Amino acid sequence: MDQQIKEQKKAVGDFIVGLILLIGGIYVMVTSLNMKVFKNFTDAPGFFPLFLGGVLTLLGIILALQSYKKGALPIMKDIFSREGLKSFFKDDRTVRTVILVVIMIIYIYILIGRMHFAIATMLYLVSTMLFLRSTNWWKAIIISAISTLIICLVFQYGFRIPLP
Repeated sequence: MDQQIKEQKKAVGDFIVGLILLIGGIYVMVTSLNMKVFKNFTDAPGFFPLFLGGVLTLLGIILALQSYKKGALPIMKDIFSREGLKSFFKDDRTVRTVILVVIMIIYIYILIGRMHFAIATMLYLVSTMLFLRSTNWWKAIIISAISTLIICLVFQYGFRIPLP
């Protein structure tokens, strides 16, 4: 019985991901159709995104239908009930994930562009490692400095891509 509940919970996750893929695929397709066409559509910059959006939409539909057949909808009521959501948001894994996403958002939308890329990246890496308690503070600084240096050198000199 416990295995069946795990399978149904997995089916709920698959159903949600299927819906996200479906919506994202439709968005990509609509956006690609609004791109400028120069000579014909197969040469247009929107052709490949249209293809990818179609693939994402198709895969989203398939995943959602398969999870529906596995019984995702009946257990969704339990998962999205008040108690289910309360336990989800109190779970340590959820809190850790939210904090990591917030650190990433701060890095992308606040640090990059307001300070040098290398400093912003090093701050991001150090804060992530310290939050995850992956090592002590001085090793986090050394690893972040070396990683940032390698990233900067590879992108600027290897790929010839200027960093922000």
